[in-house]
Amino acid sequence: MMSSHDLNSRFTGVRCLVTGGAGFIGSNLSRALAAAGAKVTVLDDLSTGSLDNLADVPQAGMPAPHQSNIRFVRGGVADSPQLRELVRDSDYVFHMAAQVGNVKSIEFPVSDAQSNILGTVRVLDAARGSSVKRIVYSSSSAIFGEAERLPIDESHPQRPASFYALSKQTGEKYALLAASLWNVPAVCLRYFNVYGFPSEESDYSGVISIFFRRLGENQPLIIYGDGEQSRDFVYVLDVVNALMRAATAGTPGEVYNIGTGKASTINDVAAAAMYATGKTTTIEKRDSRAGEVRDSVADISKAQRDLGYQPQYDLRSGLREYWTRMEESRRRHPESAKHDEGSQNAQTPAISRSFAVSAAQDDVKILVLIQHGDDRELLTRFRFEAFNSQPVMVDSPGDYGAFRELLREQKPAACLSLSSGTAAGLLALACESERVPMFSVIASAAELDAIPIADADPPRTFFLGARDVVVRALSDARYGRTLLPTGHPRDEGAADRMLQAIRSAGQHVDDRPQLSVVVPAYKESGNLDLVCDRLLGVFDRDDVSAEILLIDDSSPDDTYEVAVRQMWKSPRIRAFTKPTPRGMGNAIQYGIDRARAPIVGITMGDGSDQVERLPEMYRKVANEGYGLVIGSRYRAKENYEAVPRLYRFWSRCFRLTAWAVVGVRLSDYTNAFRVFDRRIFARYGPESGGFEISPEITFKAWFATKRVGELDVRHLKRTSGQSKFSFLRAGPGYGKILFKAFVNRLTGRWFTLDW
Repeated sequence: MMSSHDLNSRFTGVRCLVTGGAGFIGSNLSRALAAAGAKVTVLDDLSTGSLDNLADVPQAGMPAPHQSNIRFVRGGVADSPQLRELVRDSDYVFHMAAQVGNVKSIEFPVSDAQSNILGTVRVLDAARGSSVKRIVYSSSSAIFGEAERLPIDESHPQRPASFYALSKQTGEKYALLAASLWNVPAVCLRYFNVYGFPSEESDYSGVISIFFRRLGENQPLIIYGDGEQSRDFVYVLDVVNALMRAATAGTPGEVYNIGTGKASTINDVAAAAMYATGKTTTIEKRDSRAGEVRDSVADISKAQRDLGYQPQYDLRSGLREYWTRMEESRRRHPESAKHDEGSQNAQTPAISRSFAVSAAQDDVKILVLIQHGDDRELLTRFRFEAFNSQPVMVDSPGDYGAFRELLREQKPAACLSLSSGTAAGLLALACESERVPMFSVIASAAELDAIPIADADPPRTFFLGARDVVVRALSDARYGRTLLPTGHPRDEGAADRMLQAIRSAGQHVDDRPQLSVVVPAYKESGNLDLVCDRLLGVFDRDDVSAEILLIDDSSPDDTYEVAVRQMWKSPRIRAFTKPTPRGMGNAIQYGIDRARAPIVGITMGDGSDQVERLPEMYRKVANEGYGLVIGSRYRAKENYEAVPRLYRFWSRCFRLTAWAVVGVRLSDYTNAFRVFDRRIFARYGPESGGFEISPEITFKAWFATKRVGELDVRHLKRTSGQSKFSFLRAGPGYGKILFKAFVNRLTGRWFTLDW
């Protein structure tokens, strides 16, 4: 097999053209060729690539700031007038340029065909009769579709399931036929799931960059299905090696699979990502996605035999290098990291910067679209003057061009549509073109389903105007950011909430909360309103970014309906109802699984906790290294006396026993009011279904961090109903947790056998 040194020596002084060379794979290839001594020209229209990937690279006609073997020419393969000259002036052509993505190709088939088919034909035609030694065409394993057999070799049946896959298959056929008819020395490489730096959240390897981003934000990793679906993940530098080998070895007119030849499950990727980053988090399993290929792995024996290709990176080493390169880039370019999707500090959701400025001024002009008589009646419910806003009411001017002219004439800070319809869609397109924020009322599930998946720029915000719409939108990642629960304008207070959202430009939204407060509630319909008002008051006064998760524990009364109504108050609040079995521990686990923040707080739905202490408890965990902070009712005498005598007796007995058996000395193990770092469950997840969840959290936090603190709190009297705590039901569970903690103290392992 040809050594790396011998391979690099073959490119010294040769001329290489890399189309799409500012993209993910192309930029890595361009740098490797330049490092080997090649004279590299990059042709890229920057539609998806970036010059940041080619730092210190001069543009054509401009002097280089540093010595560089790379020249950049801006243009696309489908329309660049320089393409023929660039191809014919090259020894090797690496054709990487493409519109990538299955979903994108279905939405934009014309541009997909222009770039991927017409662009490829133009490259091949330019090479006809030239002195080009080799054209290496980049194809994709997407052309295979669902696998009939594993591993997938080059002769595997092809069933493209998207226009992107079809365009890649067509490009292959053109390249192979050009090799036969025109004697163009073309070879094709079919990449499997390529990952690496610069990160790219693509249809194929996107799970890795998403996992890295979520680990960087201390968020749980989301896996669809059981996680045992497999892929062949190949590191980008192995692909670069294959590209360079394909240019100097192999046979024109041939196709080669490029992967590792080893299947990795999504569960494997999650474990390897945590190993690579040195970070741990929980894993959240969700329902499988329809149409997803179950298994895919490449047969690379042909590339090994003909090209001397041998992957150098397994999944762990590749992910480790990928993460290292990401961290080095962030250290060198901290200003870019602030705006990176993976930044932990990116708390403010995307929104038009110019609008955020104008919204802080008085007399904001809002253009309101009137499509029919009901809209005009609804408009009377908006108190524009109370929000220093000036409405401009317009009927539909008829077409998209007229809307654009209207926006240029009126120069509104925002537009508002009170109902759906053709005119609302045209106005939205005009707003996107003129960069005016658009707000629309969504009153049905069908309207919610019709919302475009991709965010506009500036983002289009939708007001959720019905109960079933809000409940359905909870599973959407945009909830609380561009999907805001307000109620319908005819509902009391809804119009004010809409105007407040427009005026605040969405900056109140907790897009990536720092703290998730879980509120388990069983038959608490009389208390939830007060609990939510207290929590909102606390976080409105404090700078902690928090979300509030109301978890109805299959209550037989209207607790869930009351919880849903709380969501009108703020997008911070999300309400869920969980199936049986009931139990405080089950409800808390259900909330933890849906929490988006790295730190979790628990407060009961009965209103007995002094929630004003939550920000202070959070800061002790976030800033002082505590694994858990408990709200203690027993250290201060006035707090101790407020607790019922029976509770005090039970707690004292458990406290003395735990001290003796486990060795942890605390004043209040049993109070559920607490804040903890969810990483305490990295080794052993939560398991208790009942009241014993509280001491379980305490012991696991102690064994994980040896840092458990307490903060004095008052026990407040509940305003409605009676406590559901039962000593007879709690006793066995508490005893079980004590036994498991004792075993852990002796063996260092949590006793997982249940009975």
